[in-house]
Amino acid sequence: MRVLSLGEGFGLEFEYMVVDKESLDVRPIVDKLIALEVGEIVNEVEDRDIGWSNELALHIVELKNLDPLLPFPRLLTGVKAEITQINHHLENHFQCQLLPSAMHPWMIPEKDSHLWPYGNQHIYQAYNRIFGCSGHGWTNLQSVHLNFSFSGGEEFRRLHRAIRLILPLIPVLAASSPYCEGRRGTDLDMRLHVYLNNQKRIPEISGPLIPEDVDSIEEYEKRILQPMYQAIAPFDPQGILQHEWLNSRAAIPKFKYGCLEIRLMDIQECPEQDIAIAWFFRSLVECLLAQSWTSEEEQALMGSLELKNILTQSVREASGAIFHEDEWLKNFGVKTKSISGRELVQELLGKLAPSSGQSVKTSVKNKNPIGEMDYSRAIQTIIKEGSLAERIVKSTGLNPSRSALKGVYQELANCLKRGKSFHA
Repeated sequence: MRVLSLGEGFGLEFEYMVVDKESLDVRPIVDKLIALEVGEIVNEVEDRDIGWSNELALHIVELKNLDPLLPFPRLLTGVKAEITQINHHLENHFQCQLLPSAMHPWMIPEKDSHLWPYGNQHIYQAYNRIFGCSGHGWTNLQSVHLNFSFSGGEEFRRLHRAIRLILPLIPVLAASSPYCEGRRGTDLDMRLHVYLNNQKRIPEISGPLIPEDVDSIEEYEKRILQPMYQAIAPFDPQGILQHEWLNSRAAIPKFKYGCLEIRLMDIQECPEQDIAIAWFFRSLVECLLAQSWTSEEEQALMGSLELKNILTQSVREASGAIFHEDEWLKNFGVKTKSISGRELVQELLGKLAPSSGQSVKTSVKNKNPIGEMDYSRAIQTIIKEGSLAERIVKSTGLNPSRSALKGVYQELANCLKRGKSFHA
C-alpha cells in the first residue's frame, strides 16, 4: 500500500477481555475463538474491514481497521458487527462474553495469566524471560491505540510535536480502570499507573514516557531507538526484540508503516465512546498542526518531564484533575492559569465543534471523512458525569464487594453489546 500523507490515514485498535459469562473471570480461549471463526489458529484474521488479532495474553482479542482510509461511520459499523460476531461465538460455544474497560477488576495476573503460545511466541517468550510478563502491566490491560499517518521527516516532526502536547489530556476523557485486584486503586487510571512503572529494569525502553522532542527521524533513531537497542542487547543477544516496536513511550512512531501510534487511551464501555474520544483527539491534533494557537516552535518548548507531571495528575484524578501549567494550556488557546480537566475539555469541545458547525482551522485536508455523527454528545456525557472510571466508582463505592463489582461490570458488558453509554 502507498505511504499516506499527514492526516490522510487513521487507524484504531480495540482490545477486549474474554470472560466467563457467569463469573466474569478471565478465560484464556482466544486461540479457540479464532479457530472457530476461520478454521485454524492464526495471529491475524484479515479477510474483512475490521480484522482480529491475538495479543500477549490469551484472554485478550484485538480488533482494528485494516484500511486506514475507512471513514469513522463505517469503522464503527464494522467494529460493532465483529463484536456481535465474537459474542455470538463466545456465548454459544464457550459460555463466555467480551468485557470492556481497561483492567479486569479482580484478576490476579500471577495466577490467571496465560501467554499466547503460537505464532510470534519467540517474541513473547523473550519478553517474559527478560521482564516476567505476569504482572498487570503485561496481561491485564486493554487499550485503544490511535494511529496517525505521516510521510517523511517534516510531517513526522510536526505530528510528533503536536501529539506530545495532547498526551497528558487523554486520561481526563479515557480513564476506565479504577479497580485492581478487587480494590479501589490509588489512581482512576490504574492501567496507566502500572504502565508508568512497566519498564524499570531497562528504563531506556520507555524513557520519560512522554517522548523526547526531536527535529528529525534521524535524531529520533539516534537519541531514542539506538540507546534502547543497546540497553537491551545484553539481555537479548539474539536481537529478537531490537525493533522499533520495543519502544514503550506513550506515543511511538512505526516508521515501517508511516504512522505514529498513541498508547495512552483506556478502552471504553462501547465503541461509540471510543470513536468519539478518538474524534476529539484527532481534531485537537489537527488544530495543533495548523498552529491554531501556538507556533510549532512554541509547541516544542514543553519538556518531557513537565508533560509527564501533568499526565500523572490526569492518571490520578481523570476529569477532576486541576491543571495550573499555563505554558501547556496556552498551546490550546486557554488563557486561564488554573482549570479542571472537565472544564478544559468543555472549552476545547467548544472550539472543535461549536454550535455554528465551524471549527477552528485545521492544517490537513480531510481525505478520510469522519462523517456526520454527533461525537460531541458522547464527550458531553464525560464532561457531565466524569470519565468511565469515575462513573464506575460512583456506582460501586470505594470498597465494593465482589458481588457489587460483578454487577457493575456485567452492566459494562451489556453496554458493549448494545452500543450504549454507561451511566452511574
